[in-house]
Amino acid sequence: MKAIIITIQLAIFLSISLNAQSMDYLVHSSTGLYYGISEKGGTEGKGTVSSFDPMSGETTVILDFTGENGAFPSGELFEAQNGLIFGTTEYGGEGNHGVIFAFNPILEEVVFIISFDESSTGSHPQAGLMEASNGLLYGTCIKGGQSNDGTVFSFNPFTLSLTGVAHMDSKRNGSMPM
Repeated sequence: MKAIIITIQLAIFLSISLNAQSMDYLVHSSTGLYYGISEKGGTEGKGTVSSFDPMSGETTVILDFTGENGAFPSGELFEAQNGLIFGTTEYGGEGNHGVIFAFNPILEEVVFIISFDESSTGSHPQAGLMEASNGLLYGTCIKGGQSNDGTVFSFNPFTLSLTGVAHMDSKRNGSMPM
């Protein structure tokens, strides 16, 4: 019976509480809460990151995107080895090229937001991030880079350094990596 109640509460979280257009990306954190993105909604209509407590059924908005701090979150959230939860937005931030954001699920507060630079790191990330064994996070941008065909980037969560590590070229190695 408890599993049915939690399933129903989770379905309500996905479809109603967040005013979600798409809620495909949930992460179950080490705190026991679920975290998800809403690509639209929030006070500015530019998306949110929220938590869901399956025991109480409560939802809490952790991050309300305004454009300046990112807009239209995309890709999967994930919890890194350091305990922070990371994600990206396709737009917003400095230059409107998207951002990487992280929040602390224990304190439920945003830790940092880093903007993409179109020419060097790429722009408009749509896929989620992954953590490599070296501790760096990797992802892709569908635009930007030297030929504006997209990039593969790395992000160092310790130094907050964002670097374009591969620049796509449609004639050489493809374009718009997802």
